[in-house]
Amino acid sequence: ALLYACGNSLARQEWRKRGFTLIYLILSFICPQFLLFTPLVLYGILREQRYVPAAALGVLCIWRYGPVSPAVVCLTAVGSMVAGLLQYQTGRYLKLEEKFRKTRDDGEEKNLLMKEKNQSILEKQDYEIYTATLRERNRIAREIHDNVGHMLSRAILMVGAMKAVH
Repeated sequence: ALLYACGNSLARQEWRKRGFTLIYLILSFICPQFLLFTPLVLYGILREQRYVPAAALGVLCIWRYGPVSPAVVCLTAVGSMVAGLLQYQTGRYLKLEEKFRKTRDDGEEKNLLMKEKNQSILEKQDYEIYTATLRERNRIAREIHDNVGHMLSRAILMVGAMKAVH
């Protein structure tokens, strides 16, 4: 059972996991003492969401031990229920962990986008300030040019008029 649990958790390919399960079921049929470790094996089977082998293991356990020892069947049934409950809780935990990771990754992605947008807004703001400064300088230059030019022209004309009068 320990070899089954380790092999099943380390195997990457689905066919290997199914092979481990099939070998354990055959060994359990041949040697009923293997059925004492049904909860451990059931936990591994349920982790992969393979319900047909889990049902076959339960039927095999009841068929092999039922007439001989009801106490062993009850103990195995309670252990199997605990294994099923643990697997259910583990599945819920893994789903929550995946949701947490996705939320955290989405948050990081949004933070990066916000930093980029803030940088873009700051650059645009600097550009707008620079453009406004240039526009104001040009307006002041035109105003000075127009006012000073008119005043100088008027002063020259007045000086010329005063010379002509005196």
